[in-house]
Amino acid sequence: MKRGQNEELAKIEERDPPPRHHHAGSWVRSLEPLLQAPGRWFMIRACNTPEQASDAQSNLTSRKVNIPQPDHDWTFAARGTELFAIYHGKKRAYVEPIQSAGRAKSRRKAS
Repeated sequence: MKRGQNEELAKIEERDPPPRHHHAGSWVRSLEPLLQAPGRWFMIRACNTPEQASDAQSNLTSRKVNIPQPDHDWTFAARGTELFAIYHGKKRAYVEPIQSAGRAKSRRKAS
């Protein structure tokens, strides 16, 4: 070991980095209150331009940012410079409709 290497290691410490936050605040903090009021629209942010609102809506819809319960059903909408959200709740499982064998359509040749 080279001289001074232990001194350099003594100056550093191992730890997790601080959490990342959007400059305007965390989306998780903004959206958490909506979990208590499913089915109701809320204006969640006023942006400076319609483009900012549209970009934020796109990022939220595509889950490019952290939101609470990301696997649940959410809808986001930008109207002018305002950004709206509604929390619908857990996603329902899609069940393929079953067609009854007795009701299956058959094609008959015209006589």
